[in-house]
Amino acid sequence: MKKLKLFSTLLATALLTACAGATNSQQPMTAPAEEPAASAAAAQQRQQGAPLHRINMCRYATMNESAAYAVMNVNDAGKYFMTKIDPESGEQSVLCSRANCAHNAESCPAYLAQIANGCVPSRYAAADGSQVYWFIDGRYNNSEGAYIDRTDANGENRIRMAEGNELPNMSTLDIVYSDGSSLYIEDADYSQKRFRVLCVNENGVKTVYETSLPEGVEEYRVIGCWQDQLLVRETASRPENPLIPKGDAATEEELRAWLQEEDAKANKVQEKLWLLSTAGEMSETPFTWEAGQGIQCQVQGSMARFLSESGELTEFDLQSGETSTRQLELPGAVRADYSIESIGAWQTVKIQENGQYTAYLLNYETGETRMQPITWYKDSVTPQSPRMAAHNDVWVFAHISEELYNRQVIGSDGVPYTAQSGNGIYGFAKVEDYLAGNADWKAATLLATDFYE
Repeated sequence: MKKLKLFSTLLATALLTACAGATNSQQPMTAPAEEPAASAAAAQQRQQGAPLHRINMCRYATMNESAAYAVMNVNDAGKYFMTKIDPESGEQSVLCSRANCAHNAESCPAYLAQIANGCVPSRYAAADGSQVYWFIDGRYNNSEGAYIDRTDANGENRIRMAEGNELPNMSTLDIVYSDGSSLYIEDADYSQKRFRVLCVNENGVKTVYETSLPEGVEEYRVIGCWQDQLLVRETASRPENPLIPKGDAATEEELRAWLQEEDAKANKVQEKLWLLSTAGEMSETPFTWEAGQGIQCQVQGSMARFLSESGELTEFDLQSGETSTRQLELPGAVRADYSIESIGAWQTVKIQENGQYTAYLLNYETGETRMQPITWYKDSVTPQSPRMAAHNDVWVFAHISEELYNRQVIGSDGVPYTAQSGNGIYGFAKVEDYLAGNADWKAATLLATDFYE
């Protein structure tokens, strides 16, 4: 194990204030020109803000300590309302306590948006302890405006935190970070070679950090958080991908060899880790790796872990500055997947076996693997691992199966025909059962046909 020390910019002392009062940082991401020798002790002197935590969101669920929350097209009527799903009973209810409310109009306190011009706005919920954040963005298809609201967990005390074009594009938002009072949102526009992080709270939207991508850098991406800092992965520009010399005349074997050569080049691209504080201070760390060494990553506490296709695990300890590498004994090759969910040290991974990818749970601390619980999917014959949407310390909420039905569709030639579709079946299981592979799912009773249209 080789001990590495963080660069001395981690020592920078800055009085952290609420993000509304923070100054926008336009500094480039460049290495400090100082010796890193005293970093470990002085890092403790940097005045820290409130610790961050990650909130995973998807289009159909988020969880706090007691329930799941989801934006729902209630009764399939084209209007979206915030709802709550009880893990014990599986019952879904509109997050509204107004007496005699029918939950079918904009006057309902839980109303968010509606289908307009035949288009559906992007909509999300983010449960954060005793608060729930409501996200709507319909600007990309002219179905709705954009806003972020916040309420108590019971739907009371709704306030508008921000709206309109001061907000970033939230049509594909899936992860935000919170310090308990403010949200931190990555907003990258790679077509414009721009990266920034925004802070949203009751005072509106503030830019925490913004920079242009320098020459030789393809992207910056937030991959996790530690203390009051976001972990930002820098990926160097990939080598040029020239067309295969023989073009269409190339044989299948030559094409396959060329693709393998290009993949090998991409796997050699250099990556490094930066730390961005909620005060807008960007600090370089000594942690670097090749892209192929980190096709999947996990941040847990002070540990940043990167897993390669072959099962080699590289671990960076942000607290001590140490780095280590070890080989995990896995059943097969790991597939790259960035939209992954963790429960403590356990993380979902896809591993190739006999030409197919199988869903496993991997414990990064021990290296243990467990096949994920199996449910019967679609035709009740095909085994399928449940797709976890959210969890808390007690419950896992997942897409566990589908109920098939036939629907009439008009073909491009104007002739109607029957097509088969499926409505999702969702359910809860205890975390310990899920991790043990013997989950007994409690199906959720939804207020609409499905979370998806």
